[in-house]
Amino acid sequence: MKNYFLNIKGMKKCILFLSLFIVMSANAQTKKNYIALINATAHIGDGTAIESSLIVLKNGKIESVQSITGIRLDYKSYDTVIDLGGKQIYPALINANNVLGLHDAFSVRATRDFSDVGHINPHIRTLIAYNTDNKIIPTIKTNGILYTQVTPRGGLISGSSSIMALEGWNWEDAVLKEDDGIHLNFPQTVDRSGEDGNDDKATKRYQEEMNNLTKFFDDALAYSNSPSPAEKNLRFEAMKGIFSGSKNLYIHVDKAKDILSAINFCKKYNLKKPVLVGVRECDKVLKDIKKKQYSRCSQLSLLIFRLPDFQLIYLHQLFWLRLKLRLLMLVLWLTHKQQRFLQEKVNY
Repeated sequence: MKNYFLNIKGMKKCILFLSLFIVMSANAQTKKNYIALINATAHIGDGTAIESSLIVLKNGKIESVQSITGIRLDYKSYDTVIDLGGKQIYPALINANNVLGLHDAFSVRATRDFSDVGHINPHIRTLIAYNTDNKIIPTIKTNGILYTQVTPRGGLISGSSSIMALEGWNWEDAVLKEDDGIHLNFPQTVDRSGEDGNDDKATKRYQEEMNNLTKFFDDALAYSNSPSPAEKNLRFEAMKGIFSGSKNLYIHVDKAKDILSAINFCKKYNLKKPVLVGVRECDKVLKDIKKKQYSRCSQLSLLIFRLPDFQLIYLHQLFWLRLKLRLLMLVLWLTHKQQRFLQEKVNY
């Protein structure tokens, strides 16, 4: 019985010790919640830069950014003060329109969660498939990218993207803005140069896709305007934000003719927040957009992920010009070496 009471007392001491340890650890963690970064060059993000800056962080959030010039800093008022003289500080980058966190090994089908079966899937949400333990994420964070727009792929309407943080225990913890927009792969017109194969089949496919797209948007708009639908439709429910303006409609389009068709499509349904993604041949239709006043389409945005064709051609020509110059220099060097060798041979 005596040993029993001794064991209870020992357990109480252990519990008390652990409690004190936890409290001390918590205090140690919260002690560094007020941090000052000094003497670094701070890039605000709007084009301005502050040399010898003072950046104050409180509970993991930026409280103030200002110049430290003329300020007498009270070091005791901060938990931690870090001198970053000679360093550059800039806002975290957002990696837009990508499948980061939706696949681990691209060659393994079971790990690819960025596409689904079917052609019209606006109700598919990428955020629930986002994997915070993805092996690629740590390599991306080292380059200053801390947020990503997780985007679906495939089909006519791929699904809904979300803005996620690259730091988090799970997708609920990592989500920054859920369901920010729906992604539409706009049908491509037939290229008469023949690169798309049989023109008749391509034309038929294009007409079918446009008809399916138009019919779906007509039905979705009617469903959105209905105050009390008789039956709940998940696909139409996901489209309500497109017509109300709470969501973006990301239209993936490249060719010049398709860009104008996509803008006309947005005007037809009075879409509030259309965003054209890719727009590789946008330089060919900028005059038409101004001339025909396509810019009146409300809040139209261009999200360019490729260089226009004329810039690609320029870079291609520049590459071959540099290569030719290097070959010319090599030929001249070999000719000079040969002449020296012959001259030395004659002298010998």
